[in-house]
Amino acid sequence: MKSVNYLLAMAIFSTLITISLWADPGAEVDRRVGDKLEKSWASLLHDYQFNPQQQSFCVGGGSGEVIGSEVDRKVRLASVSKLITSYWAISKLGSGHRFATNIYYHDGQLHLQGGDDPLLAKRKIFFLVSQLNNWGITNLKRITFDSRIKVFAAAEDYLGTVLTVTKSRTRVNLKDFFDRSNWNKLKASYNSFIASLPASLIDQLHMVRDLELLELKVGKVEFSQSNPLADHPKTERYLHLSSLLSRYLKFMNIVSNNFVADQIFGQLGGEQEFDKFINKFMLQHFPNYQAQRVGFKQDDRSIKLYTGSGLNSRQQERRVDNYATCRVIVKIVEQLRELLDTQGRDIWQLVAVPGADGGTFRQRLRSPRLAKLMVAKTGTLYHTSALAGMLSTGEGDRYFGIFHQKDWGAASAKIIQNKMVVKMVDTFTPGSRFNYTPKFFFPADTPLLPVK
Repeated sequence: MKSVNYLLAMAIFSTLITISLWADPGAEVDRRVGDKLEKSWASLLHDYQFNPQQQSFCVGGGSGEVIGSEVDRKVRLASVSKLITSYWAISKLGSGHRFATNIYYHDGQLHLQGGDDPLLAKRKIFFLVSQLNNWGITNLKRITFDSRIKVFAAAEDYLGTVLTVTKSRTRVNLKDFFDRSNWNKLKASYNSFIASLPASLIDQLHMVRDLELLELKVGKVEFSQSNPLADHPKTERYLHLSSLLSRYLKFMNIVSNNFVADQIFGQLGGEQEFDKFINKFMLQHFPNYQAQRVGFKQDDRSIKLYTGSGLNSRQQERRVDNYATCRVIVKIVEQLRELLDTQGRDIWQLVAVPGADGGTFRQRLRSPRLAKLMVAKTGTLYHTSALAGMLSTGEGDRYFGIFHQKDWGAASAKIIQNKMVVKMVDTFTPGSRFNYTPKFFFPADTPLLPVK
């Protein structure tokens, strides 16, 4: 009787194990993969003499289990922060959001009513000058602008520290770029600008190709929060809509543009509003996280952004840096992917694709073996080097983070990151390559339109 009961019990146990594996076959795969990757990580840190307790590596997705080393350790984020800024922007505004700039004109006066477009830079201003010409606006006695117009000519190329665009800077840039009659060096800049555009885009936007056909004279340029033309019955109104927010964020992430990231972060409400947003995220996904995290003070948040770019800031006369843990970052990347799915977009439409996009990956991870298998964001700032993103595998998408801090050498850290990406590709079964072709970025995709 005992032997019968024993055999019956073993049969039930065997059945339960089988059902468990059927229910979550990825769990066993991830454990096996995790063992291999953790050994590779430890070996690389040893080879390059990195202190394991000051580095973090993790992979999530699939079974829900996060594998890696020091996955709950506090790490600085540097420009990986831009993935979080992207997630917040998409959550709050939607990937299809466009920044609207209204232009009012009457009797030689022009008023610019802003919509917080972070790329009112050289190419956008050249575009607007051309558009005004198309509508016969060539002589302006006065231009006024409100506080949501912030013109920074070098915004598309800016990689410097946190920058505040003043009304004075905006006024000077508007005067310099809108007053065609006083262009000197800007003549060559406009010709180069036109030459850089695809012919199809020039036609699509009705751009003035010939500099000699471009006219615009400007008198005064002044700040005015209220619209001085609002009460004129014959005031003409024109609307400029930017390219999609997803396109702006893609550009930002490819070249790691600090200005765009910080402008969007500020428009969304900055540090305090981000705290509220991310608190809800943490309560949903990590309700009891405080007990397992490492390297935090008791009253530290588990994730903190002071800037949208990842640049350090100063508070109470001390330096502060964005931080989180690897586990939290891979969950954010996973949630970004899922959110974009609900909005009909793919994550590679928002995040750089190594091997296809240039920017910070123009000299990294360009092997044909890796092409269109991953999206990622780099981060380098003082004592931080980081890489985070998503990898397509045969077991499904996997989300990863690699963070080096304190005792790292910049070149060695990037070598370790690159080698770990290759290890992940080799250890998981091959995934499907993205159906992705890079597109030329321009911050407008429709001409200036009249509003009746």
